[in-house]
Amino acid sequence: MELLRGRETSAGMRSKIKWVRTPASYFVLRKPPVSGTDRPISCSDHINTHLMPYSNFSDAKGAVINENTSLNAALIKNVRKRMAGMNKHIAKYKNANTSFVKENVYLKNRKAWMTKSQKRQKKNLVYLKDKCNELTEKTTGLSNLLMESYAQLQERNTELEASNALLRERNAVLENESNARDEVNKENDHELDEAKI
Repeated sequence: MELLRGRETSAGMRSKIKWVRTPASYFVLRKPPVSGTDRPISCSDHINTHLMPYSNFSDAKGAVINENTSLNAALIKNVRKRMAGMNKHIAKYKNANTSFVKENVYLKNRKAWMTKSQKRQKKNLVYLKDKCNELTEKTTGLSNLLMESYAQLQERNTELEASNALLRERNAVLENESNARDEVNKENDHELDEAKI
C-alpha cells in the first residue's frame, strides 16, 4: 500500500512538477524531492509511477490483485485487434509475395522457352544459310554450264551456216551447169531433127 500512497503522492504533486533540461538527462524533475530521500524526482520515477496502474499487486496472503482488470481487458482487446490487423496485412503480403513468386516462376519458364526458341531459330537460320549457299553454288554451276553450251551451240550454228552457204553456192553452180547441159542437149536435138529432115 505504500506504493499506492507513493503513487497518489506523486500524482497529487504532478501539477507542481517543473521540467528542466540539463546536459545529464533530457528531463529531470527538480521539485519536490522523493519522500524519505534528498534526491529530486527523476524521469524514471515519473515513468514508473505512470505505469503503476497497469501493474499487479500482492496482498498479505500473496494473492495477486489486479486493480484495473477492465483496463487490462481493454488493452488486451486493443492489442488483439491490432494483432488481427497485422495478421491480415501479413496474409495480404504473403498472398502478394506468393503471386510474385508464381509470376517470377512463369517469367523464368517463359524466358527459358524463348531462349530455346531463339536457339532453334538460330539453328534454322544457319541451316537455311547453308542451303542457300549450296543452291547458289549449284545455280552458278548450271548457269556457267548453260552459257558454255550456248556458246558452243552458237559456234556450231555459225559453222553450219557457213557450210550451208557453201552448199548453196555449190548447188547454184550445179544448177548453172545443168541448165547449160540442157541448152546443149536442146541444140543437139534440134540439129538432129534438122539432119533427119
